[in-house]
Amino acid sequence: MRNIFYAALILMAPQLVAAQGAVICASGEGASCGGYDNLTKYIINSGDTPQPSLIWGGNTAPECGCVPDYIQFAKPISTISHSSTHATFIRDFTMTVAELGIDCYLTVIADDGAQIYINGALLATIDLDPPGEPVQRPPRWHVIVVPASMFMLGQNELKFYVTNTQIGRFGSPTGRGGSGDCMYVNFALVSYPVPVQATTWGNVKVLYQ
Repeated sequence: MRNIFYAALILMAPQLVAAQGAVICASGEGASCGGYDNLTKYIINSGDTPQPSLIWGGNTAPECGCVPDYIQFAKPISTISHSSTHATFIRDFTMTVAELGIDCYLTVIADDGAQIYINGALLATIDLDPPGEPVQRPPRWHVIVVPASMFMLGQNELKFYVTNTQIGRFGSPTGRGGSGDCMYVNFALVSYPVPVQATTWGNVKVLYQ
């Protein structure tokens, strides 16, 4: 029960997480829905100039907006265009001496799925609706255990390659299926030195790396 409680805690009571750990970075920081995340930028193709992410769910239907906030201390971000089929979102953050040496936890939702990289190394591939599991509404959260060894002192890079596939999981990009076909990433990286084991609880899947 302790592990299940922790998974629920990190997603549903961010004020407790912040009190006992620290939110290192999160999507949608510093602005409201409809504004720009100037800290998390995106590119469509290699060689593009990164530009600020738009805080929304990536399409015009209400279900693609910012409400409800599935991760309470973060907001969904996407490209400016609602016709994009894929994008790479890049967030630089700093790790201090005090933060090094402990595992961190990355809480993330990606529509339809994403490959996640820390400092160029592939951390995980996640799906909005994993194969063989029932469709989740609200979508499935992933809490990914990030080993301390993947971080460096000073600047680090967190990167998400997000694709729209219309099938609820990561794959080759596909055109949008209408105004309710969202594409976004919603994430928070939290420093919290409490070990957890792999488990599934409701809409929460904890991935131990």
